[in-house]
Formats: sequence, structure tokens, C-alpha cells
Amino acid sequence: MPPDPGLRGRLQHGVWSAVAWARHHPALADLAVPLVLAAVTVGPVGGRAGADSSWWWLATAGCLIPLAWRRGNPVIVFGVVLAAATVIMVADIPPLALTATAALLIALYTVAAHTPLRHALVAAGAFEAWGVPTLVRWSPSAAILPGTLLLTGTAAESVMTGVNLRT
Repeated sequence: MPPDPGLRGRLQHGVWSAVAWARHHPALADLAVPLVLAAVTVGPVGGRAGADSSWWWLATAGCLIPLAWRRGNPVIVFGVVLAAATVIMVADIPPLALTATAALLIALYTVAAHTPLRHALVAAGAFEAWGVPTLVRWSPSAAILPGTLLLTGTAAESVMTGVNLRT
């Protein structure tokens, strides 16, 4: 009888099984991304005030639905998600900031993974141009500098991961 692989072994097997499944079913994997993101970021805030606003749902859909087509049209998807994230900021819907940020980072990663580096750098600049004013608008003044550093570092990580994992 083989030894029990333990929790670590079972987790590693599960991760590699998920990666293999995603490689064999890319369309379903791309559809799973916005669904999981919606469950994690929108679900917990859906009952808050403002969730009945048409801007709330329009902006949410604009951030999440395009992610299903991210591999085929990464730059266009990034632009649509950026526009929806801008609507979230302008319409003053702070509970959706996490949704917008996560969707933008996924779209930024995809631009870096599937287009030339110059496109990824322009997209990263656009992400920063959205993120810094968003932080200034919704964060306490003491959190703006650390938030900007975190935002910039996360954007750089998304670009570097996309560049290093190009398929």
C-alpha cells in the first residue's frame, strides 16, 4: 500500500488537476473566472445599500462579463473592464472597488500574457491612471501612499506573471 500523500500532496494533486482541466477546456475555464470573481467579490456586498441601482449592476456586468472573452481579445476586454471600473468610481460605488480592481488585474495579466510587452505596459499605465484617483477618492489620507504602493506592486506582479507565463 502506498504511503498517504498527506494534505500537501492532495492539494498539489488538486491544483495540477485543475490546471490540466483548464488547459483542456479553455472556454469553460474563461467562463469560470468571472463566475468565481462574482461569487467572491459581488456576493458579499450585493445586499448593501445601492445594490438596487441600475449603475451598480451595469458596472458589475461590465467588469465581469468581458472576462469570459479575455483570451481572444485581451486589449478590448481590458478597455471594456477599465471603462466599467471608471463608471464604478464616477458613480461612487465603493463596495464594488474590489470587483473592479480584481477584474482589471485579471485583464491586465491577460494582456501581458497574450500581447506584446508594449501593450502590457500601456495597460499597466492605464490601470495606474484609474487606480490612483480611485484611491485618492475613497481612501483615508494616511492610506493613500501605502495603497498606491500596493496597487503599483500588484499591477507589476500581474504584468510580470503574464509575461513569464506566456503561452
